[in-house]
Amino acid sequence: MIALHINIDHVATVRQARQISEPDPVTAAGLVELAGADGITIHLREDRRHIIDRDVRILRQTVQTKLNLEMAHQQKLQVNAGHGLNYINTQRICGLPHLRELNIGHSIVSRAIFVGISQAVREMKEIIILNS
Repeated sequence: MIALHINIDHVATVRQARQISEPDPVTAAGLVELAGADGITIHLREDRRHIIDRDVRILRQTVQTKLNLEMAHQQKLQVNAGHGLNYINTQRICGLPHLRELNIGHSIVSRAIFVGISQAVREMKEIIILNS
């Protein structure tokens, strides 16, 4: 089965827009894991406009599933997909051969505004299960 990893960069973007402590991406990571996500994805950019060093440090200690840290120098290759995936186009790519995981953030965070993060993760997980 294809794994669902939630990219929580977009939670950090909302926090960084006001330069305050909330919403906390660490809290979001815990909630999406409880909702059934298979892992957490973060992108530590040089400009620290999303995730910051403090987030990485705490997430390394608290994530119970798998933590993907997107950066430049990968040594092992596997087929993952992300960036621009949503509740509609995810259905179409789940049948691609060798696809191991999906890293989805913006679409799930956007949906969570209306239905809550747990429901948004469960809905995406169901799409993946039904279409892979």
